[in-house]
Amino acid sequence: MTYAPTGPRLRPVHPTAYAVLGAGWLALLCSFLPYYTWEVEFYGSKLDIVVNAWHGVFGWAGALLLLAAAMTALVSIRKGDCRTWRLVVVVITAAAGLVCVVLAGFIVPASENNLSTGHHVGYWLSLVAALVSTTCAVVHCRAIPTI
Repeated sequence: MTYAPTGPRLRPVHPTAYAVLGAGWLALLCSFLPYYTWEVEFYGSKLDIVVNAWHGVFGWAGALLLLAAAMTALVSIRKGDCRTWRLVVVVITAAAGLVCVVLAGFIVPASENNLSTGHHVGYWLSLVAALVSTTCAVVHCRAIPTI
């Protein structure tokens, strides 16, 4: 005796929607990794200070905007339809997240003249996730016939 699946039938989804979803979650996870780094020289010895993205406005704003784009893409996947306004919201929030992550590269929180500042692995992974999310959102918006 064979059993037929009783759940809802899933409609085919463009792979870029899954890429936006994965990149949003990756950006959120990377925001908890070391993001900003400072090097302080104190009486001849060097001290490295490393914090995550939640210590600067643009770090956490970029992560949350990319997560919002991912959640909007998830709604599109779950509902199985691609409405024009939903695709535009995904593109706008992903692009705004990319802008915030890029600005986090230029604006480092609490940087003084005597500190040597930089970015750690969390920033670079977030930047890659933001680029992937924005690119895939634009490709997804252009590739899907809208309703």
